[in-house]
Amino acid sequence: ADNISVSIPSEALYDTLYFQYKKSSGTNEMLSDLHYVHNKFIPVHKAYMLSIKPTVIPAGKESKMVIVQLADDLKKSALNSNWSEGYLTAEVLTFGNFFIGIDTIAPVISTNGLIPGVILTGKDEMKIKITDDLSGIKSYEPSIDGNWALFEYDQKNNVLIYNFDKQRINQGSKHNLSLKVTDNKNNTSFFSCDFTW
Repeated sequence: ADNISVSIPSEALYDTLYFQYKKSSGTNEMLSDLHYVHNKFIPVHKAYMLSIKPTVIPAGKESKMVIVQLADDLKKSALNSNWSEGYLTAEVLTFGNFFIGIDTIAPVISTNGLIPGVILTGKDEMKIKITDDLSGIKSYEPSIDGNWALFEYDQKNNVLIYNFDKQRINQGSKHNLSLKVTDNKNNTSFFSCDFTW
């Protein structure tokens, strides 16, 4: 159909399918029509290719555009999308509702009380929440006193956890934490803070 292509490989479906498709005009935030690709209740065994052509491309923002799946509760999930011949293309594992969106918003770093000069003496760990509204976190780069620091990423809760290590940083002195967080569309946030441990 106009501005969309769906390519389902063999062995992706569990049964014969009477394929259904419709579209409606997108809202102001959508850069394409809203495409209804069959229905979410029919399972897919392996990924199919979905390609959508945008109705508008904001100048200089091509790299920030992404195919978005819209759930019934209006929750948005970004798909890993690439440009091909004027279309954004993604491998998709479910049927549902899709449109092209844009992600220009950097991840949010919630510092959980980490304010400049905070005293963390006696603490075993520090936690920092990192979230992204659409395309998801691609990378995080933490350092303490200019040296890379090992933070665990609890993806389920979107929390970075640092366990204080006497082997790596001196107790009873001031330190500097810096953190760079990047999402899958290369929007970046920075955080820096002095603390005493």
